[in-house]
Amino acid sequence: MHQLLPQVAHQIAQAQAEARGSQIREAAYQQDWASQHDVATPARVSCPTCNSPTTGGRFCSSCGTALSLQTTCQGCNHQIPAGAAFCTNCGRPQ
Repeated sequence: MHQLLPQVAHQIAQAQAEARGSQIREAAYQQDWASQHDVATPARVSCPTCNSPTTGGRFCSSCGTALSLQTTCQGCNHQIPAGAAFCTNCGRPQ
């Protein structure tokens, strides 16, 4: 009889953890993650050399400069991949 109690306690804890996970997932599904972002307007990128708007190609259509998918860390000015969450040099969140 005493050996069943730890097993039952484990099953109860497991059921509670699964219920919490379900509640968290349900809350995440109900969250409107895109409401603060303008997803309808295409992103506008300017050429780093002539500041002309670009259309997403590999080269600027005005001056021919090669366009890379790099950006500058605002903490240390290191070149990092565009869209990176953290700087690879200093670790600062972007």
